[in-house]
Amino acid sequence: MIPSSYGGNYSPLTTNWINATGESNPTILNALNTFEDGLILNSFVSRLPVIYPFVGGNSTKHAFNFMNTANFQLSFYGGITHNANGYTPNGINGYARTGILPLTSTPKAGNSFGVYSRTNVNYDGADISSMDSSSSFNGNEIIIKAVDGNTYWNNFDFIVTGNGNYLANSLGLISNVRTNATTRKLFQGPILKATISSNNTSNNNNEYYLSGRGYNTGTGSVVSIRNLSFVYFANQAFTDAEMLTFSNLVQQLQTSLSRQVW
Repeated sequence: MIPSSYGGNYSPLTTNWINATGESNPTILNALNTFEDGLILNSFVSRLPVIYPFVGGNSTKHAFNFMNTANFQLSFYGGITHNANGYTPNGINGYARTGILPLTSTPKAGNSFGVYSRTNVNYDGADISSMDSSSSFNGNEIIIKAVDGNTYWNNFDFIVTGNGNYLANSLGLISNVRTNATTRKLFQGPILKATISSNNTSNNNNEYYLSGRGYNTGTGSVVSIRNLSFVYFANQAFTDAEMLTFSNLVQQLQTSLSRQVW
């Protein structure tokens, strides 16, 4: 469909977004529409059950899932700042619950999930997390860059499996990709930072949290302070070439909204 900026209509997801949020800012809507057109062109729509673009500047608009505004609306808790750059938790009690279950939305056979961080800091806070318990620490998670310098990025396995000092900073789109039952890849934007052998030994299916680690109990722990401007969940693995394409689409969206960090 022809974007409204060229005199036509918005594409379906952007139209649904307008209806759900009441968004009228043409910069935001044209940025979303261009992003959607890129997803359609590259056959990504069916593979992405959830995207939080964090546009609109307030908690109501930030709560909506762009891919289906009726599903997986976020619930925010504690101290969080919302503005045009996305949202920023306070590192104490600010986090979001998604209602997303890993085995359904990010299958063990292959998945991708990630966050776009605008804060460069080493901090022991989970940016996206689904963990089984405080005793065994199995599940799915990204701690972009902890105080020890390591990235923790388990994907249906133990938290320390594959951790390492792979990233020079904690900026941009950080993606955790399980390509098959035994292999994981860590990307920063389109750049492959690590590939490890990792058997998917965990069947953890607790809810994903953003900016904190939860155990499906209604409370968050290991809370982050990083400003997030984009989060996604994919039900298939991205190949290296697809990650380049997807990362470029995300970066284009951030640049259109003047909040890019690359």
